[in-house]
Order: sequence, then structure tokens, then C-alpha cells
Amino acid sequence: MDDFEFEIHKNKRNLLSKCLLALVACFVIAFALILVLKSLSDIPYSEDPQSGPTAELIDGTSFVVDENTPLADIYENVVDSVVTVVNRFVTSVYPTVVEDESFGSGFIVTEAGHIVTNYHVVSGASQLTVVLYNRNTYPATLINYDEDADIAVLKIEANEDLSVAYIGSSANSRTGDAIFAVGTPYDRGLYGSLTYGRICFAEREMPADKNRYLQIDAAINPGNSGGPLFNMKGEVVGINTYKISKEGVDNLGFAIASSSFKPFVEASLTRVADSRIGIGISGIAIKDTIYANKLDDGVIVISVVANGPADLAGIQPYDIIISINGSPVASAEDIKNYIANLNAGDSVSVDVVRDSSSQIVTLTVVLQTMDFYE
Repeated sequence: MDDFEFEIHKNKRNLLSKCLLALVACFVIAFALILVLKSLSDIPYSEDPQSGPTAELIDGTSFVVDENTPLADIYENVVDSVVTVVNRFVTSVYPTVVEDESFGSGFIVTEAGHIVTNYHVVSGASQLTVVLYNRNTYPATLINYDEDADIAVLKIEANEDLSVAYIGSSANSRTGDAIFAVGTPYDRGLYGSLTYGRICFAEREMPADKNRYLQIDAAINPGNSGGPLFNMKGEVVGINTYKISKEGVDNLGFAIASSSFKPFVEASLTRVADSRIGIGISGIAIKDTIYANKLDDGVIVISVVANGPADLAGIQPYDIIISINGSPVASAEDIKNYIANLNAGDSVSVDVVRDSSSQIVTLTVVLQTMDFYE
């Protein structure tokens, strides 16, 4: 073998060695990638990390029914969307505070926690609470309402996935169609109660009433107000609202047709709270109560926002605010106007009368920017 042949032989041997080393390196890298990918496959992930509960009405039911589907199956698919709405309100503050409680029904319409009910279910509330079908309880905020139409939209901040009802078209309902109502009649322990019947007249108009109603013969009792009326597809076609309660009248009930309330609900979902300086209370002027001739001017604190400025300062429900920085207040509007030109972080001195006595307690409130739905 001459020098030239030896050089070629050496180069071939070196090339073979390099190829073997490259092959081993590729094997090692591939094996490492397999291990890495396997470990990643064990880590749960979200395809859309930005996704969350949506504040939109759903576009249909998540289940399919036909004429042979048992009512029990339809009920089981929708009942988790039905809630109990608890209204705590004040009936007296002088000489002692007296609270009472009422309740009605409602139904969840968005994954973000929007709930539809009757306005009369939540009217006058000092505190609203929503109880889900699974018995979990959440404080609720009144987002929007139409007193004349008797419709209200609430919102809860739930730490769980919510079952959502689909609002169907009452315009497709016909006299004689089967329907069923779900709600909490008579007693809070009777949540999830179903009554079954027929539409006795589709989309009936009432004198001097802007709503259209479905006249029904399904039993509607106190506590059913605000609850959903379902058709046999599991779609909400009405809000159970009232019945005729007279001797000799049986099962004559009315539900606000979805054609009347759905546009209001849709508009309420995009409603944005007004951010402004506040102290974090709801209250009513003494002059607007039955105690107008017994007490001087002031504002009775009905409820206090948890961790809000008033709460942190020690203001309690049923305190009577009589002045801010020495300026007398006679209404909640007076309080709003006084602090309107102040800034977050400013301190104000608030005088309150506590325990319906002449004792005046002076508290320092540090103002914050808060959200208000009005």
C-alpha cells in the first residue's frame, strides 16, 4: 500500500468513525426528546390559557331530545341551571332593627354567572344571595332591572363551573304545547320542584303591560316567581311570574314570554359598572321611611360592601349616617355629591348614630374607587 492508498484508507476509516459517532449522537438526542415529551404529556395544560367563563348567552342546548325523550331526562339536563334567590331586607330600624327574608327562583344564563329572575323577587333587598341546585351559596349583585317589566339580572362570582340554561323562542310556542316549570315553591327546602302542564294561550297581551305572557296551567306557587318555564326541548320560553289567586280559580298562571325578556337580558350582559369614588354602602334616607317624623335627617345603612371603605372603617348595617366632615346628610345622594370631588386615598370623618340611641360614633373612612351598577 503506497502513501496515497494509505491516505485514502485512513480517510475512509475516519469518515466511518465520524458517521458512527453522529449516529450515536442522534440516538442519544432522540431518546432524550422521547423522555422530555413523555414527561410533558403528564402535565395538564389548557389549549387556550386565556379562556374562561363567558358572559354570553349560549346558542343552543347541549343535549338532544325527541318526542320519545322522557320528561325525567329533560329535567335532569336543565335542573342544575335553576337557582333559589334569597332576599334579605329590613322591615324596621326604630327603636330596634328587624330583618326579614323572602325568596324566589331564577336561572343561570351565562357561564360568567349572570342570572335572570323577576324584579319583585329582589326588590328592596339589603342583601341578595343565590343558592345553586348543588346547595352552594354565593352573594349576588343586581346588575340591571326593569321594574315595570318585572325583570332583573343578577351576577354571582362562582368558583365552579356553572350549568347554563338556553333561552329559546317563545314565538315558536303554540297553545296546547306541553311545558314544565322548575323552581322553589313555598319553602326553600323544596328547591328543584317540577310542575307540568300546557300552554293555555300563547303570548297573551295584558292591558297596560308591555310584556307578552304565556298563559299556563302548570302550578305556580309563591317562590316559583322568577324561575324558568321550559318547553319539551329543554329551552326556557318564559319566566314564571304570577298566578290568579281567587276562590274558584285553579291553575291560572302566567310566564313572561322569552320574546319580551330576552332582548333586555342580552343588553344587560354588556352593561359596565360606573367606577367612581365611594364609601361602599347602600342606604335609604330616613325621610323616605316610616320614621320620618320620629328621627332627624340621616341615611340608614342597609348593607356594607365587604372590605370596602365603610367596612374597613367600622361602619355597620343599620348605623345612621348623619354627617360627613361635619356637613349634614339627608340622603344617599348627599353622600355621593359630597365625595364626588374627592380622590381615592382621601380621608373623611363620618358621624353615625348607632343602636338607635343618641350615641354618636365618629369614624375615619379612607375613600376608594368602586364599581356601581345604577
